[in-house]
Amino acid sequence: MPLGLANKITVARVLIVPFVIVFMFLERPWARHVAVLLFVVGALTDLLDGYLARLRGDVTLVGKLLDPMADKLLVSSVLIALVEMERLPGWLVILLISREFVVSTLRLLALLHGAVIPAAFGGKLKTFLQMLGISMAILEIRGYMLVMLASALVSLASGFLYARRALEVVGSSRS
Repeated sequence: MPLGLANKITVARVLIVPFVIVFMFLERPWARHVAVLLFVVGALTDLLDGYLARLRGDVTLVGKLLDPMADKLLVSSVLIALVEMERLPGWLVILLISREFVVSTLRLLALLHGAVIPAAFGGKLKTFLQMLGISMAILEIRGYMLVMLASALVSLASGFLYARRALEVVGSSRS
């Protein structure tokens, strides 16, 4: 089965991940800038692939499964690398990644009950703060830890709201 353009863009996001990591660890003054550029391009492809899939009427099951996996792979890999580089504490990264696992599991559970829970403002804000904080951490821009802590607070709050909504959906489908 050939992949449509949106799914090809999603696959490209997965393929970017090792390059982001390699450039993060290169001991060259320009390498971190390349890592951030690739990371931001990867993050922006998430917007592009979804937009194109809806625009072209090419929303597929493969895309619905691959897209969130690609996002989690990009963000989780970079967060783990930042722990290795001693720029982020492990507990923070565990919290952020755990939230993603919980929300992904709830999203699948809701889907099994015939419901799609759309992304809310809190989730979008969490994503923006994470992308900003991660980019700042890669470049070691002062204040990145405050942005990452803010992203963690928004992440927990939006995760809680998402969990509540998912459990309502699952509960109402059983009645």
